[in-house]
Amino acid sequence: GSGSLYLDGTTGTGISVPDTGITTGVYTAECWWKQTNRTGTDRIFALGDAANPPGMSCGMSNTTTMHFYGNSNSGSDSNEQTNWATESTTTWRHIAICRQSDNTTNVYDGGVYRGALTSSYVRTIEDRLMIGFRNTVGGNSADDQFFTGYIDEFRLSDSQRYTTSGFTPSTTAFVPDANTKVLLHMDN
Repeated sequence: GSGSLYLDGTTGTGISVPDTGITTGVYTAECWWKQTNRTGTDRIFALGDAANPPGMSCGMSNTTTMHFYGNSNSGSDSNEQTNWATESTTTWRHIAICRQSDNTTNVYDGGVYRGALTSSYVRTIEDRLMIGFRNTVGGNSADDQFFTGYIDEFRLSDSQRYTTSGFTPSTTAFVPDANTKVLLHMDN
């Protein structure tokens, strides 16, 4: 596209889509992102519902470790990818998360399979999308972990678009298809 979304990391910045149509089964969430400042585990995106912590979220920490979290109402699990330590804040990256079943969610960086969350803590209802932050229960906005940087070409699908063999991320604008539930080009 011709532009991207810039988020300045302040409280209240980000995009919220209250009803994505993703409630059970497989999904793929993906986008291009470039972080310009790191203050904590700033969330690129999260999926969840309005009454609970996010069921799935990902973000880059200030120690350049990528964090992926799966949560339920009774606990959480995480998959931390520490091999991104040389990443600068000037590099665009593609991230994709694919839920294959209710308890397995694969993680991809630049089309390369990096691992999976296999926890029973990953909820099956992910109807709310949060871009640039994660929601908290009880209104504690200090824990929302707002992202500072750019996000582009965000797509949420009700299909498993990728397998563990990897893929080449698209460098052109996504085109909607029958499985596309949310598509944000971020051009304006």
